[in-house]
Amino acid sequence: MLIARGRRHIVGTATCLAAVALAGCGGGSAHATKAAASSTTAPAGTSSSTGTSARDVSPTAAKPHGKSTSTTGAKAGPTTSTKPKATTTTTVPPTPPTTVPPARTNAVAAAVQVVQGRGYTPLATDDFSNAPPDALHVIVASATNSTNTHTQQAFFFVQGRFVRTDLNNASATIKVAWRSAATIALSYAIYKPGEPICCPTGGSMIVRYEWTGTKLVALDPIPSSDARR
Repeated sequence: MLIARGRRHIVGTATCLAAVALAGCGGGSAHATKAAASSTTAPAGTSSSTGTSARDVSPTAAKPHGKSTSTTGAKAGPTTSTKPKATTTTTVPPTPPTTVPPARTNAVAAAVQVVQGRGYTPLATDDFSNAPPDALHVIVASATNSTNTHTQQAFFFVQGRFVRTDLNNASATIKVAWRSAATIALSYAIYKPGEPICCPTGGSMIVRYEWTGTKLVALDPIPSSDARR
């Protein structure tokens, strides 16, 4: 009886030890299985060793605020092309020749000889060159033997023929003010009493001389010889 009870106790103890062993093995197996599942199902970008997200430590994960510094794939800005401006060529008409016709040249040369034959030297012959042909012309000249040019007279010509001088005596300064085909206006410098020959302060007076077809007449009063010097 005692022997049978002892055997049952031994068998029960062995059974208990076997159950404990089986339970321990089962727990370890489940823990290993759970760890494996945890390592295989971990989300992408998570470190299994530190548990820190790769988004926090990756140098390329964080995008800088503002404009991207990458040049890959950048679109080129709009380009503009400048078209050459059209140029226009302006045709300038040729300048007409300023040469004096031979007939006019001969008339001027003949008039100059007349003036020089009367003891005067022409100061200018522009009126012969610029005035209408076959009209009234004038040459202002100064006395050849004078020490200055303030001994002037005006010599009038019609169709190249000498007509007369403006006055019988000389004036200090005579200029052609204006002209038409039959009228020439002369400007005389006016001197105040005692003024030097170089520096008149009385202004000027204009006298118009007109060719009537037969003679030359003065249309305006002529200043005195003292005023004209």
